[in-house]
Amino acid sequence: TKEPSARAKRYLKSQESKVNENPKNALFLKGNKTSEVCAGLLKDLNGMRKPCNKMLSRRNPIYPFDDETSIEFLCQKNDCSLFVMASHTKKRPNNLLLGRTFDGHILDMLELGINDCVTIDDKIAS
Repeated sequence: TKEPSARAKRYLKSQESKVNENPKNALFLKGNKTSEVCAGLLKDLNGMRKPCNKMLSRRNPIYPFDDETSIEFLCQKNDCSLFVMASHTKKRPNNLLLGRTFDGHILDMLELGINDCVTIDDKIAS
């Protein structure tokens, strides 16, 4: 067998189990359509978890309950074990989806409907 390169050794070392794990990173993303309420809430949640997160700015045509492979790919690509997705449809208006992944697969998801939201910017303005 061939000896792995220095780059491969560094990658393998970073993937090994550790005594003290790194903090869990969160991925914040917008669905196909996102209302202003959901976008404001997503922005506030992103600000609360500031150093340990990744915010994707583009809209993503992802439907995690139908096909979870795209969300698993994005979480693995961005090295995030938590995800928050905001979406807005006619049947489910102002929807927030929270989820966890483990070993590259979705562990669980929680879907929340938002009735009323006061963002930090609204509080500062008033």
